[in-house]
Amino acid sequence: MRACTRAVAWLKGYAAGLYLGTRVRSAQQVQAAQGAKRVQMRMLVAVDTEEFVKAFNKGIVRNTPPAILPALTERMVQGQGVPKNLERGLTLVRHAAGTGSPRAKSLLGTYHFEGLGIPRDVPAATRLWQEAVSGGQHYPAAHNLAAVYRNGATGVARDPAQ
Repeated sequence: MRACTRAVAWLKGYAAGLYLGTRVRSAQQVQAAQGAKRVQMRMLVAVDTEEFVKAFNKGIVRNTPPAILPALTERMVQGQGVPKNLERGLTLVRHAAGTGSPRAKSLLGTYHFEGLGIPRDVPAATRLWQEAVSGGQHYPAAHNLAAVYRNGATGVARDPAQ
């Protein structure tokens, strides 16, 4: 009988504090500060990797301004500077679109139009682009709407007047 091993990764969360004699606002000011400089690090908790990632993702959604989420989503979906994660990117862009972000609605519309990670749905894409345009000036959404109405698309009639 073979022994079966299981690997579990544990991540440790640390808090670090830099204590100076005066208040500073930049790294240059820290270096120029006179007097003692003290760093204190404290381990907060050791957690299972899955729990850490789940909590980290929840923290991103709760603490990232909705205006920034679409940019993060684009990077995740395309794998620019971060590991490519289409599912997570779609979750974030849906959350941002739900908060009313015109850019997120435009991006989600594009994903519906292209069938990127979700079934292709041109009427849903058109509706999201219309919401993005009515929620604020958003050129890419307006451009996409004009192209769909000018050329027509599955589920959307050609309407050059639109």
